[in-house]
Amino acid sequence: MADKKLSTQSDRKWQSDIIADLIKQFGFPYIPLNPGASYRGLHDSLVNYNGDNPPMLLSQHEKIAVQVAHGYAKACGEPLCVIVHNVVGLLHATMGVYYAYMDRAPVFIIGATGPMDEGKRRPRVDWEHTAMAQGTAVRDFCKWDYQPGGIQGVPDSFARAYSIMMTEPQGPIYMCYDAALQEAELKEPVKLPDPKTPKVPGKIAPDMTALAAIADKLVASEWPVLLPQYVGRVSSGMDDMVALAETTGAPVFDVMSRLNFPTEHPLDCRLNKEIFKPADLIVSLDCRDWEGPTHYNDRINRTLKSHYSDKCQWVDIGFADIEVSRWAMERQNVAGGDEPHPKRAQHRLHHALRCGAEMYAGCWMSGISIIDVSNINAPRTLSRYEYDPPCPEPTHTFLKVPHQIGGRRIAVSTEEERSHRGADAGKPHAPLRTWDVSDPTLPKLLCSHYLPESATPYPAGKVRFGTHQLREKVDKDNLLYVTWFAGGLRIIDISDPANPSERGYFIPKPGDGVAAPLTNDIFKDDRGLLWVTDKERGLDVIEYQN
Repeated sequence: MADKKLSTQSDRKWQSDIIADLIKQFGFPYIPLNPGASYRGLHDSLVNYNGDNPPMLLSQHEKIAVQVAHGYAKACGEPLCVIVHNVVGLLHATMGVYYAYMDRAPVFIIGATGPMDEGKRRPRVDWEHTAMAQGTAVRDFCKWDYQPGGIQGVPDSFARAYSIMMTEPQGPIYMCYDAALQEAELKEPVKLPDPKTPKVPGKIAPDMTALAAIADKLVASEWPVLLPQYVGRVSSGMDDMVALAETTGAPVFDVMSRLNFPTEHPLDCRLNKEIFKPADLIVSLDCRDWEGPTHYNDRINRTLKSHYSDKCQWVDIGFADIEVSRWAMERQNVAGGDEPHPKRAQHRLHHALRCGAEMYAGCWMSGISIIDVSNINAPRTLSRYEYDPPCPEPTHTFLKVPHQIGGRRIAVSTEEERSHRGADAGKPHAPLRTWDVSDPTLPKLLCSHYLPESATPYPAGKVRFGTHQLREKVDKDNLLYVTWFAGGLRIIDISDPANPSERGYFIPKPGDGVAAPLTNDIFKDDRGLLWVTDKERGLDVIEYQN
């Protein structure tokens, strides 16, 4: 394919041309996007000013666009520029942003809003597409977000965002551009960053004294084990791991957030947790999830048991604590000095959803929490509801309804049915729960809505039957769309939150070789179509007429 015509400064007519020039200058090879009216100015510049250079990749959903960039960053080590529509587009992208953040994947996300000037807004649509601070939707899962107030602030903030994104630990950033800023005629010169200027600061230098002390420990150790997770984020990571393992003779347990070590190497022991039992030294190399590989999870008794001895020493090398902020439940931040919870081995956050200045968190075996995140640098717990005795199934999702129902603020939660079989068959388990959160410091349980196992034609006593996930949005009709594993998709009306009622259901056929469906997740698109996933079978697209 022939090279596209390169634009020149003299070609610029619109302020969005500046953003298009920056995208090109910073070397993004592709632009995954889902078009929207909020960035029609930028879209026009990319087509008519840049000549589709770099090429745009049309994505059918904003989350997919982010995931394309996430995968590209992992495979190629380079970031992509992703563009999403305002408010709704950004909200669609949130789960993709979250996973990129957890995976330390650099993704440069551009969004839009407005116009912020009320006098320039079209009736209805521009008001719906404008938020005072769109970055709040993803701020907890981005390294940085910014909305420049004028065109002169665009180049510097763009360069800073790129630098922050690529600095270790890498992660997504979000830039928001006012629609009116994009569509305004360019009336004065705007200086772009010097192309010769380094785009990323120099790497963080290690403490050589500390490294020497760790080297001495490795040499003196009789049975060291290496535990890498993100070492493979750089091209030399695997070679460095091989050199370290062969020099020390230490077995390697790859946590596999990246491919850190060759699977066919004689020292690769990622499938053998027995190597931790004789270990006298475990070296954690840029590892955040050290508990999973080094512990046995007894799901029957709900306890964790370490594979290593009490005399084993630990060394941690990495970026785990280089973050803007952190929230942890009491007795969870063991690394920070907390004493472990005496009763709950799986005392952890599972799924969190932000609603304004509050975060609604499903905390697995510790019930639910509501967290004040108005100050991102200092999250604080407003309330916690722990089931006593502990609930037999872990809390999966906790979602606040955006509107009042009967004059009250309502939230709903689901649990994840895991192991109610055998002796537990037929007993109530994994319900949908409704909550009164009018006072976020004192959530009140209104109802635990169970389905009888007769609600599915499949042998519920021998398969998973209970809630898993729900559609993470509640419309004014107060209908919940809840996946119930062998119970399929259930549509629940919470107009009376204390007495939920079922309005409909869809139970798919099981996949080949399995006893029952495993209805797992649900998405409702703008047309009202329901996209229902099954863990064993695939995807169903259905229409529900209320």
